[in-house]
Amino acid sequence: MKKIISLFTVFVLATVFSFAQSIGFRGILQISTSSLGDDFKYSFTQGESDKDVSATFDVGGGFALFAHVPISNGWAFQGELGFTHNVVGFEMKSGSVSADGSLSYNTLNIPLLISYDIVINETVTISPLAGLQFGFVLGDLTAEAMGLEESASIDTAVLVGIITGAQASFFVGSGSIVVDVRSNIGLNAIKADDLEIARPFGFQLSVGYKISFGS
Repeated sequence: MKKIISLFTVFVLATVFSFAQSIGFRGILQISTSSLGDDFKYSFTQGESDKDVSATFDVGGGFALFAHVPISNGWAFQGELGFTHNVVGFEMKSGSVSADGSLSYNTLNIPLLISYDIVINETVTISPLAGLQFGFVLGDLTAEAMGLEESASIDTAVLVGIITGAQASFFVGSGSIVVDVRSNIGLNAIKADDLEIARPFGFQLSVGYKISFGS
């Protein structure tokens, strides 16, 4: 299944970049949290009622290349290739004592998006967008808490998420400054060492630049 998804996404992405009328780069600030898996919670609580683990927000980041292909009447297809260092926070409580921790992992991301370009004036375009993101997991999962760090092999090969958001383009010189805001709702969970760890979701704020060509 991973090979099928990989071949499909690479084919679509290559097609998008081939027909692109604008190509850009954006730097990403990512704020993530998750729905923690029961296996991960139990590894700490061991079923004891005075212990609990809850998800919190934490900050990661990355970058992406994107290609924008107009289709018809304002509709466009946008394919991207990016990398993110994902960080999910959690808080552990045992009685009156609490401690913060984090889960971190890296992904190679391929969002495949549909957008609608709304021209506000000669210099500003707003583009709502939505689609799917395929995040190919790179390396291990790292857990940090109370000054300790532990790594585990991730069983999940591809994380799939639903993307919704908007991108604003401000024409400057021969290109455009872009500001992008989006959410990513994970559809499947991260699994490591046969344990369900977390189903991530979060928000991205990014700023970048794109150049346009063609007509």
